[in-house]
Amino acid sequence: FVVLVLTFISSTRLQQTTRGASLMIQLNKILVPTDFSDFGKPAITYACAIAARFDAELHLLNVVPDQAMLVPEVAAFSPESMQAQSESLVREAQRQLADLPDDGWENEKAIVRQVRTGPAAIEIVEYAKAENIDLIVIGTHGRSGLMHVLMGSVAERIVRNSPCPVLTVKPEGHQFVKV
Repeated sequence: FVVLVLTFISSTRLQQTTRGASLMIQLNKILVPTDFSDFGKPAITYACAIAARFDAELHLLNVVPDQAMLVPEVAAFSPESMQAQSESLVREAQRQLADLPDDGWENEKAIVRQVRTGPAAIEIVEYAKAENIDLIVIGTHGRSGLMHVLMGSVAERIVRNSPCPVLTVKPEGHQFVKV
């Protein structure tokens, strides 16, 4: 039986004590994938609070779906029109990312904003690996039952494949960061 005691040290480090051994948790880069939905807003709030506490760099990432994967009959559309649509979606995502976080960003470090194209879970995990992310904070849609089976869960796939810890934030219920 190991007793864990968590104490905040100098407001930027978390010390974990396990029967005499002391470990420091360092969070230098925090990733928040967002789809710009209301479900993702609490995750951004949490990530900002954690980044401020650990003086970490905040990464905001949006993944635009690959247009070829969304169109049932790809041959019905020209590659040029699909490329133009994809570029339009990327520009819109960049515009929306520029407005995040809404307010309350206390950290002096710059925010890294990126847009990628492809399957969301794969792109998020690959980004986390490439950028040596220390923590992913992601909102969940809270689907269950048949909707979960039909729609799947990007957050679940990220948790399963992530190279780092993942904090999932539900849009409702107990919140330890005040929105």
